[in-house]
Amino acid sequence: MLNQSLALAITGYQKYLSPYKGFCCAHRVWHGELSCSEYTKQTLLQNGVWRSLPKIRARFQACKAAALALSEQHNRERDNNRKKWRDKTGDVCECCNPLELISPESCSSFHMGCSGVDACACTP
Repeated sequence: MLNQSLALAITGYQKYLSPYKGFCCAHRVWHGELSCSEYTKQTLLQNGVWRSLPKIRARFQACKAAALALSEQHNRERDNNRKKWRDKTGDVCECCNPLELISPESCSSFHMGCSGVDACACTP
């Protein structure tokens, strides 16, 4: 009875909360397997609560490791794609965003938050 109740609660989470949280299970993305919620639900129904707890705990630890690996991969890709733009003095211009194409007319208004930097003079 407890197994079915927990499985029903997980189904509710999957249907009503998970689609709106803005991200998906890192374990599923990294390994291409079941999401942690689906794995937990199936494990509970197959093994019961007490025998499932160590398996679920291990799965969540694996999911955390997958999330860290995905984060590191994302950071490496972001750093590789980011160009260092420099202003007239040769200093790195943190205000310029080479991934956004802006016209010279809108450049000064786009970079209003840059203090002391002529952002329109930045070059790759």
